[in-house]
Amino acid sequence: MSSAGPTERALSFFWGTVIGVAVALGPLVGGVITSSFGWRWAFLVNVPIGAALVALTVAVVEESRDPDAVRLDLAGMVLFGGGLFCLVWALIDGDEAGWSSRPILLKLAAAIALFILFVVAERAQTRPMVDFSLFRRRTFLGASVAMLGFASSAQVMMTYLPLYLQNAFGLGAAAAGFGMLPFALPLFFCPRIAAALAERMSGRTLLAIVALGNIATAALIAANGTYTAIAIGMVVTGCGAGLLNGETAKVSMSVIPPERGGMASGIGGTLRFVGLVTGIAGLGAVLASETRSHFVRAIASLGLSGSLAGRTQFMVSRIISGDISGVVDEVMPAARGAMIDVSRGSFAAGFAIVLVVAGGIATLAALLTVILVSAAETAPARRPRMESSHLPEMID
Repeated sequence: MSSAGPTERALSFFWGTVIGVAVALGPLVGGVITSSFGWRWAFLVNVPIGAALVALTVAVVEESRDPDAVRLDLAGMVLFGGGLFCLVWALIDGDEAGWSSRPILLKLAAAIALFILFVVAERAQTRPMVDFSLFRRRTFLGASVAMLGFASSAQVMMTYLPLYLQNAFGLGAAAAGFGMLPFALPLFFCPRIAAALAERMSGRTLLAIVALGNIATAALIAANGTYTAIAIGMVVTGCGAGLLNGETAKVSMSVIPPERGGMASGIGGTLRFVGLVTGIAGLGAVLASETRSHFVRAIASLGLSGSLAGRTQFMVSRIISGDISGVVDEVMPAARGAMIDVSRGSFAAGFAIVLVVAGGIATLAALLTVILVSAAETAPARRPRMESSHLPEMID
């Protein structure tokens, strides 16, 4: 099957550019709001924006309807939503409660059971919410893996990078938002670059760029690199993510029947959000565990373990949230300088491991994508060469 046509490519890259604009503006606006009005307003500001978008959609977007639709897939919605809820709940609580504790094991077991029931329920319906037969197409499956890997490795950087910039360099929320520009701007420009190169490039290995950026940034952080050096890794990751944004949508939509386009688009969006949610929760657990481990060793070497007994978990949570001043207030004035260094070093150590894990996820997703996605089905579209004998006819 041939690659997507010019219209599909244009739409996919336009979609990627819109995502890039949102990512570029999000940290900046969020930082300004947090610094000026408080962190709660970062959530409240979405209410009027959401209301305006709903009104605009009702007024402008034409309603669509599937004439063969039967009813809402309530069973699929409840089972999938419940499974995802239990999985994220376990990931969030696992580090504090213990991964082998009974509550965490029960949550994980419930998630697995609900996901299995979801698959059974979907396969039993004539009009399921998710048609699993689409995943029999290797290229569609490969594009789906790329979407999932992209969301759980590159997009997660948006959540944890501002915290690192605040902790490592003492930046405020607004300054950290501006510090995200080396990562955010490529998400805006790269879809346009990819659109210009669409006739000469294939997107099968773009996740490797994301993996390279994550691992390079982790190495620079582990080496206590300057902001300028770390920004280079951010640019590499942002370029890979920006190129991948529209490319995955183009590839997945080019290998399925047009009548299944809506479902395929919904699957792609769901995979991105699932990857983002589970990535934030899972990598957050890695961040908390590694930060606490480094912090415990560091305060032991300073002889502060006894005086801080019972306060370690609270202090680590403060470090992860970017509130190092709250950690410093827990110790005597003479030890506060050392505690600042310990706090920053602990978060940097944890964040470096997070980036290594994210890089590993991106590498695995890249390998699976290269294996699964058909080079023939995703070959760059090439314009046919015009023979000279046809020119007069075309001019006429």
